[in-house]
Amino acid sequence: LGVYEVNPDNVKTQSNSDGFNLDMDNVEGATIPLELAWKPKLAAFNSLPGEYKVGALYSTAETKDIRSGEMQDSKYSFWLNAQQQLTQHGTDPKRGLYISFNGVVNDKATTTVESTQQLALWYKGPFDSRPNDSIGLGFANYVVNDRVTDKQIATNEGRGYYSYDAIASDYVPIQRDELNVELNYTYQWSPAVMLRPNLQYIYQPTGVKEVDDAWVAGLSMKVNFFMHLFLMMRTSLRYPASKECPPQLPWQLCARFHSLIWMDFVQFVRKQMRLYHIFLLLRVYGLR
Repeated sequence: LGVYEVNPDNVKTQSNSDGFNLDMDNVEGATIPLELAWKPKLAAFNSLPGEYKVGALYSTAETKDIRSGEMQDSKYSFWLNAQQQLTQHGTDPKRGLYISFNGVVNDKATTTVESTQQLALWYKGPFDSRPNDSIGLGFANYVVNDRVTDKQIATNEGRGYYSYDAIASDYVPIQRDELNVELNYTYQWSPAVMLRPNLQYIYQPTGVKEVDDAWVAGLSMKVNFFMHLFLMMRTSLRYPASKECPPQLPWQLCARFHSLIWMDFVQFVRKQMRLYHIFLLLRVYGLR
């Protein structure tokens, strides 16, 4: 359970004073999420771990009706999330086949996307030599609110368009559903660095059936900076400059690299702490 303010001041970027903001002068309402989680080991899945969540979100901030434009007092969403390990590879409890499902239903009066459904399958540790890698296949369906579709059709007909017109500047593309399919491979290069190449097929992009289906190739990267720092510190302690360095690096380069990274990090933290201390003083004395 949480309570978060809805305040347009939190996203202002017009001046240098915008950004980090603790006042509540222009609060428009509150967003209240609630989620319940259950982590069983069901006999139906050979007592392998699973996680099941159900949640809801309610916002007291006023928002516009997507069709009439009238102000609504609130909006809401509901969701269901399930993740289950289906198989286990040998004696390693983390390797094996997993499945997950996520479904969201939004307030029909105030949201363009009425509901979403995602289904994913992935196998962690597909190779003995790569126990932390994984291969994944996912499907995502996005259902556009039929009230939005009806408004788009009515707008086009009011302008004299009764069929798709890719040239007219005032034609509004009619949105329906979109389906995404993705195949990816997660390469765990190190405990701190992950690479994930992927191939996607998008059916009816943005929900417009007149738009050609698309193939997309991508690559995502995730770096855990603090994990990387921890590993470097551990390596520096294990292989000090006067002793043996990891075989892949000469000890001079290894020791120099670690010391430079550590000094840069310490300087960065000191600078941020000084700035934050100055900011707090300005806030206390009402100068900001």
